[in-house]
Amino acid sequence: MSEIVSTLQNALSSFGFIPSLVVFAIIGMYIFWSESHSTRKDRNSVFDVFFLTLLVTIIWGRFSYILSNPGDFEGLVWSVVPYEKYSDGIYYFRLLPWKYMKIWDGGFLFISMYAAFTIVGFIVSTYIKKWRWREMIGVITISGTVMLGASLIVTGLLGDSDIIVRQGAVVIGIYLLYLILHRLVKQRFKGNQDMYEKSIFILYFGYFVLSNTFILLSLLLSQITQVDRYNLYSLIVFMLISTWTFIADMQRKNIVLDTVARTPKLPKVGSIVKVKKK
Repeated sequence: MSEIVSTLQNALSSFGFIPSLVVFAIIGMYIFWSESHSTRKDRNSVFDVFFLTLLVTIIWGRFSYILSNPGDFEGLVWSVVPYEKYSDGIYYFRLLPWKYMKIWDGGFLFISMYAAFTIVGFIVSTYIKKWRWREMIGVITISGTVMLGASLIVTGLLGDSDIIVRQGAVVIGIYLLYLILHRLVKQRFKGNQDMYEKSIFILYFGYFVLSNTFILLSLLLSQITQVDRYNLYSLIVFMLISTWTFIADMQRKNIVLDTVARTPKLPKVGSIVKVKKK
């Protein structure tokens, strides 16, 4: 077992941490796209929600890292240009404010990023897009938790922390359980679209509660930064608001608009048709 872990650590080290995050973002985007079938919209229309949410998430994850590690940025001078030129070479993004933007150094807080992803995704989809939360709660939560779980596993492997690896593995395990239940629901209500959608919405909510409860309990009991802890507190508040919104949305009735196409009466066969001249 230790040989397998050592092989994975060497592979990740050679591949690089930032490329791994790019892969996780692509996986999250695919899950976001594939799960959006429950929205009953063109699935391509949800990509702008994902990219906007991901952009804010990256910014917040970096900002949280800066707040948690002020020593990495204290004492640095400010420069107009993003480079320093010396006799031994040119150095980039070492001075302020450019070092704040050096995101490829791996300076992110992934717990804070997950909290931002779910909260911003809720705001964008519910209040900007005006989409129903029961349709998006699973799309946003599932893609966010999978990216978080994969990030925790990689972070734990590179940092040689079994606890973090297990936390990420459990998050991924909850997602695998969801896939099994989703397939069973699809088979059970095959041919009954209304019951299938209602069951999927309930399954989404169950995944939302189970995954976030585990994330909160396991991480709050771990040694995390104070900024991450504050973000998890905000996630608790978000869960309460999200639960209330979901329940209220489930009680709303679907509005069906019936349209009647009216065609002009055609003259009878053999009748005289009068044409008025203008």
